[in-house]
Amino acid sequence: MHERKAERVAEKTEAVYCLADCETTGVDALNDRIIQLVVATADVEGNVLECWEWFINPDVPVPDEAAEVHGFSNEYLAENGRPAAEVFAEAIGVFREHWKLIQVQYNMNFDLTFLDAEFKRWGIADNFGAAMSEYARLYDCYVTDRACDKYRKGKRKLLNLADHYGVEYNEDELHNALADVALTAKVAVAVRNKYGLPTNQQQADWHRSWAENFRDYLRRNGKTEEEVAGVSGDWPLRKEN
Repeated sequence: MHERKAERVAEKTEAVYCLADCETTGVDALNDRIIQLVVATADVEGNVLECWEWFINPDVPVPDEAAEVHGFSNEYLAENGRPAAEVFAEAIGVFREHWKLIQVQYNMNFDLTFLDAEFKRWGIADNFGAAMSEYARLYDCYVTDRACDKYRKGKRKLLNLADHYGVEYNEDELHNALADVALTAKVAVAVRNKYGLPTNQQQADWHRSWAENFRDYLRRNGKTEEEVAGVSGDWPLRKEN
């Protein structure tokens, strides 16, 4: 585990947010694996205070298309990655220590579903995702922005939101969980400053409504029912995984 601590802005700076981001071997939480996990705390302005970073040797091949996105090859992970069971045993401790903070993940039903699957896979926790959904205060700035400014044109990737809300970033550093977490913290603060902090239920309703509309759009454009079914209306956890 690599623990990185940023300089505190002031002696009385307190953590408000707990952020998490994963890089993975693919998009199927049942069959793919997390290869990089970053958990961080941030203050009310989105300044990272503490950061934990793990690389994981997944013991399964990393597809070339995934490696091209995040840059982590099989060779790199074999040399620098740690056994998954060790990593997730450490990570669950960090989450438990900071669960009372506002839990922030960008496109949460991806990262939370992967984390839930990994904790189950390695016998660390059987109900991580369910417990987070029920007891933690969750915030997904992607879902919130999409619901509160639904008619804005253009993509809504993390860097697109950063551009829209005037958050600076280095594009060369993105698609790395460490850089993505730091940027997510700033974007989350910017979105919250504009639209407030919605409840878990509001975000779940927003996501479900978006999914229903998007599935209708896909049907109108001739997509197969299999493709339509791939759009999950579940938030913050994809129940089918």
